[in-house]
Amino acid sequence: MWRWGQRALWAALLGGLALALLAAWRRPDWVLLLPAALAGLGVGAVLFRYPVLNLSVLLGGFVLAVNSDQGIQVTEVLYGLYYYAYLLHWYGSRFLTGDRFARTVLDRVVAVLIVAGGGLGVLSGLIFGAPLGLLRGDLTAFLMLALYFPVKELCRTYRRGPEIIVGVLLWLGLFLSVNTFRLFREVIHSATIGWQVADVRFGSVETLILVACFALLVFLLFARRWWERVGLLGLFLFVLGALLLTRGRTFWVAFAFGLVLLLVLLRGPQRVRLVGLAAVGTAALTAVTFLFFGRVADLILSGTLNRMEMIGSGTRDVSLLSRIVEWRAVWDYIVANPILGYGFGTEYRYFDILVLGTLEKGFIHNGYLAAWFKIGVFGLALLLFWWGAALVAAYRAYRSGLVPERHRAFALVAFVSLAALALAANASIFFAVMDHLFTFALLTGLVSGLVQRCDAAAVPARPRAAL
Repeated sequence: MWRWGQRALWAALLGGLALALLAAWRRPDWVLLLPAALAGLGVGAVLFRYPVLNLSVLLGGFVLAVNSDQGIQVTEVLYGLYYYAYLLHWYGSRFLTGDRFARTVLDRVVAVLIVAGGGLGVLSGLIFGAPLGLLRGDLTAFLMLALYFPVKELCRTYRRGPEIIVGVLLWLGLFLSVNTFRLFREVIHSATIGWQVADVRFGSVETLILVACFALLVFLLFARRWWERVGLLGLFLFVLGALLLTRGRTFWVAFAFGLVLLLVLLRGPQRVRLVGLAAVGTAALTAVTFLFFGRVADLILSGTLNRMEMIGSGTRDVSLLSRIVEWRAVWDYIVANPILGYGFGTEYRYFDILVLGTLEKGFIHNGYLAAWFKIGVFGLALLLFWWGAALVAAYRAYRSGLVPERHRAFALVAFVSLAALALAANASIFFAVMDHLFTFALLTGLVSGLVQRCDAAAVPARPRAAL
């Protein structure tokens, strides 16, 4: 062992030197990546010794993967390597030690969906000739669901586990809100025509911002000290402003739906406070818009109101009509192969009324049709069961008087967020975007962890606690 160990060390040293010389010769701009990689290995060796810190850094570092730039960025590659290393380590160590992590019916359903659904999606995609780039993208997004078990076990076993997950969701929502305002500021400075400000959109970040809105709103309603309410109100208005700037009508409707749910679920005093906050928040956002944006405030408000008017236009909305045409085309494909689906990355053809031409696309503006199209009817059924069981568990945890108030607030945030996302999934690319499935895995893992943590105290009916 000593002799072969010495040889392995020498081989690693010579191989590293050869790699450094090759990089210096062929790509000098890559030379700094080698010491960065060595430093990353050192940091990784430390992180993997502390599971809670490791998972917290992994989840909080998701901001590196949420990038609006075109193409594959270096940060995305580094985060992807870290993510897959974490999954391999977490699941591999538990299989080797026999540590059970699928404890309930819901856990087993999730395991079947991740393993069988992922395998079937890859196999079907290869059979139907899916482009490898699109297949890789769909598989990368799908594997975000594998975070469910690490998150669930963290919330089940670690004392501050639920707080860590909710803190991560707030951090990501606030970071993306700041980035949205930054991007909007750049648009204002570079715009030469008014419509460039009025019609600007920032997609692919709405999900995490929406969840942060609900979390801050619920915490604001549960807060008792005046300084907590003032701070939470400021953060809530900031994140809500970012959600409005994304111009995502689907998520605006989802937010309104979540507010209605909160009005139904909350008790009298908190319900009155929510109505008051709605009035104060609307006035404050309008005032802040005119105060900070000055002359372009009219363009911002006109563009926002125009998007809101299009929500109620129904079939007169050309964008909605184009999606209906898209859904019909996808439905024809599903009817032809409803059981197994067509796999990850497979494209479909349809006539787009916006460009007046036939297109081939791999994404679908409907999460449920996308799941059916990609992994078949059984995959869709498992996904719906997962979603429904998480909603039921979150509602019962919120209603249980034996659960601590802080965790009841977390359960309410998860319930409203999952219900709003269930609505938004009808008109968004839910099943093929990383941040959507990342958020879904965290919310459902949080709920399952809370239920299993509280056991019979959180869920009164023992036979149903298996969810």
